[in-house]
Amino acid sequence: MRERIQLEMAPMEGLTGYVFRNALIKYFPGADIYYTPFLVVNQHCAFKTRERRDVDPRNQIGLSPIGRPRLVPQLMTNDPELFLWGCQYLADLGYEEVNLNAGCPSHTVMTKGKGSGMLEDPLRLEQFFDRIFEGRKRQRISARISVKTRLGVEDAEEMEDLIGIYNRYPIARLIIHARVARAGYSGIPERDSFCRILEKSDLPISYNGDILAPEDGEQILTAAEDHDPRRHFDSLMIGRGVLRDPALFRRMRGGPPAKREELERFVEELFEGYAEAMDGYGNALLRMKELWGYLAGHFSEGDRYLKRIRKSRRREDYEQAVRELFCFG
Repeated sequence: MRERIQLEMAPMEGLTGYVFRNALIKYFPGADIYYTPFLVVNQHCAFKTRERRDVDPRNQIGLSPIGRPRLVPQLMTNDPELFLWGCQYLADLGYEEVNLNAGCPSHTVMTKGKGSGMLEDPLRLEQFFDRIFEGRKRQRISARISVKTRLGVEDAEEMEDLIGIYNRYPIARLIIHARVARAGYSGIPERDSFCRILEKSDLPISYNGDILAPEDGEQILTAAEDHDPRRHFDSLMIGRGVLRDPALFRRMRGGPPAKREELERFVEELFEGYAEAMDGYGNALLRMKELWGYLAGHFSEGDRYLKRIRKSRRREDYEQAVRELFCFG
């Protein structure tokens, strides 16, 4: 991977909280920036206890609110005042950047005008940006604002208008998932549409979408070269690829693939960490089952053992299935 390229860990709700991040950094470092799953500011200007714990600097091992590697909290809201409250709260904790989620394609999120639903009304999106950037200046909030978005809602051509809006604001970084919202996470990312947008962007750009191996990153970088004369595109954000292969960041830096003993220690530490954070092995087991839905693809017999893991009801049954997977899978 080219030295100038920044690597970022995508936020994935329910999966990439501080327990996962701490274990990943310990065993498989390599990313420059890690984004939290989205936090929601409620109408009383408060976060849930779980969300406060996830951004508490004391819970981060190997990550800082500033510098590299660093943690960037992500907010989901379409209310400018709630967004500014969240920014101030996070800036007071020392965070140098806060990310706006304008990319989540969930139907329930979009129907509330949040996530990718913000892209359905460009005028309202522009008004939102007017208020948050003016408010940030007025309130002297130190944290910079970055944005995670999609190419549009129904058609990638919508990004032609959206990029004009984004360019008018001092957005610290624009992270583009190369699909429209209605596509969710299915189908092939529209990399050609992403590349064409680079010619019109004035902002630092990150690419997101189906980077599952180092060669996927190289392919998008090569495809973008002729469209990015000013070199605004300098970062790759990866989510599901890292859940499938925790050593992916390391491999993209030229390092070795994961060894089985590393993976075994990694999942053991995750399970114990979840049990501590979630007050018991029952909830931790549910979280591990979800993670194994991705990680099982790392093993030739992964599907076979994944069925046993998913059927586990007790800690002992789960641990036995995982031991056998590492021995025979």
